[in-house]
Amino acid sequence: MNREILRDYWVGAASEDRRLFYARPVKEWLKWSLRLIEYLLARYLGWLYQIFVHKRRLGKGGKYARIKDQRFFSWYLPGRPYFEIQIGNDTRCSAILAESDEFSFERKVDRILDRDKDLLFGMAPLVGTAQTALVKKWNCRVKIKDLTSGEIHSWEERFPFNGRSERFAYYPGDGWAEFRISLTPYVGRNIRVTISGTPAVSLATPQLIARKEKARNVLLISFESLTDFRYLRERYGNRVGELPNLERLCGESVVYPKVYSPTDCTLSFAASILTGLMPSQHGIGNYAIAADSFENSVYHPELRTLPGMFKDHRFLTFFGGTQVRFSSKVGWARGFDHYFHVFDKWGTNTPQFDWLTRAFRTYKEYDKFFYTHIDFLHEPLLAFNDRERMRLLDLPHLQSNPEEALANLYFEQLHELDFQLGLFLDYLKNSGQWDQTAIVITGDHGGGLHFVKHSEFALFEERVRVPLIVKYPDWQANPLERKPITNSISEIYRVLHHLLSQKLPDYLAALPQYQPEYSQYAFSETIMNPNRQYKRYNLAVMNHPYKYVVWREVDWDRFKPEAKSKESLFQSNGETYQEEKDLCHDQPEAAEKYRQLAEKVLEKNLRFMEKYPPQKY
Repeated sequence: MNREILRDYWVGAASEDRRLFYARPVKEWLKWSLRLIEYLLARYLGWLYQIFVHKRRLGKGGKYARIKDQRFFSWYLPGRPYFEIQIGNDTRCSAILAESDEFSFERKVDRILDRDKDLLFGMAPLVGTAQTALVKKWNCRVKIKDLTSGEIHSWEERFPFNGRSERFAYYPGDGWAEFRISLTPYVGRNIRVTISGTPAVSLATPQLIARKEKARNVLLISFESLTDFRYLRERYGNRVGELPNLERLCGESVVYPKVYSPTDCTLSFAASILTGLMPSQHGIGNYAIAADSFENSVYHPELRTLPGMFKDHRFLTFFGGTQVRFSSKVGWARGFDHYFHVFDKWGTNTPQFDWLTRAFRTYKEYDKFFYTHIDFLHEPLLAFNDRERMRLLDLPHLQSNPEEALANLYFEQLHELDFQLGLFLDYLKNSGQWDQTAIVITGDHGGGLHFVKHSEFALFEERVRVPLIVKYPDWQANPLERKPITNSISEIYRVLHHLLSQKLPDYLAALPQYQPEYSQYAFSETIMNPNRQYKRYNLAVMNHPYKYVVWREVDWDRFKPEAKSKESLFQSNGETYQEEKDLCHDQPEAAEKYRQLAEKVLEKNLRFMEKYPPQKY
């Protein structure tokens, strides 16, 4: 018998390091040699470690820090510069306090305006990896002084670091502990609040906010690779199966009949949903640069973002999602109080509906905006980790032809999405938050059952047709009139501004997708693709009865359209477009009409991007 079979097979406490060593011993030996040097620096030459290692990590190019820009942080208590700090999967707007630093502010707690105001903040120790063995605990201290009477109230709590106590467990990478202090006992008084911690700490999103008996909730969910499930039924019939919870939500919502994503890819969609722009207006979509990198472009800083809009209305703002293209290194965390992002959909800590349930329960008493990007449907469609266990697989079913197996797994994951959604909807109703919650559901783009990545024609129906479901709350029960055909992002922006009884910003209202002149059309684009060709650009224009698609090149650095390589015109059969037959030569007058419209839209978009060009982080 082979004795190897009897041995422990990568299940020890250091199993991952062990596996990597046997897979690539030279690289792992070099890595651990560098770690040993770093440890010796931290242990015996702490000042040298602080200068050359830890401070570099808190710089722009490091793992933890983000560029500071006070324009994005005006919602938080003043007095210190703010940075974007990442710990593990979480990114927060933070002030950095050295061990001897204090964060202090003064305020008169008004009898009316500030009644029931709460002080909310997060705190996390900032300890270099090599120093973790030297730190046993960390402290959070808060002192409130009545400036009239001199009376002082103070609180101090000690937490373990890299360990546990009878009450707490805290380990490096656990991120921010969240704290709340009510200022109600100080109504009518002038107070000074002082916050500090030991060792150096990150003080995240310190703000004053009102607690409410009936808080307003706005929940925006984009599902990765979700084709409009009603369109899927038209195409695949009974194979899709029953989706009772999606249908239940549709029964209490406004459901748009024909909706198109502005793009066929997630990176451009992320920029679009956070800014309200089409890809050729924000200019973000270069897949040749990794999203987990400061090298990618971010949207122009003068553009108003979706979370920023809700912060201006004194909402707490949250993001939770999966997909590498939502990395906070592309600037997406700006405006969010909490930005929790997991790269891999198969990770055991991916934020799904259970994450939403915990967050809604924790912050039940506050106005809050959630944007969640949930991935059930992007490949790989099935993972074998702990979160996905207790799933029985029919092996002959999996061994059917590849296209058939792909469709079956996609529909199975769609049913899982529907089931988890149902649990969350039940929670909202049982907790009394249903009537106070606005829900908007869409897809970043459609699925890939008949889609080849970087294909010549990526804007076909199944790839860009998405759902749009809007459930209105009691506090804004007057729904907008739905359009027979529309863009998902522009309609979502109309809805969210309507919820807040607010007009669109002038620069948005002047763009094609928001203008009445183009209200009968929908647009979808792919930029800097396929095959990562930087100048490549495709535009699809849809209405009834035609869909026009043009392939061309654009000089994105000079904002100039260049050569056109191909165009197609497809006709609708009433429900969808017949993309198997190009009618450009058969119907030249219709083709010319759409050709001129497409040229006009691209020209307007490039002029806008020239005014608000994407920038490097």
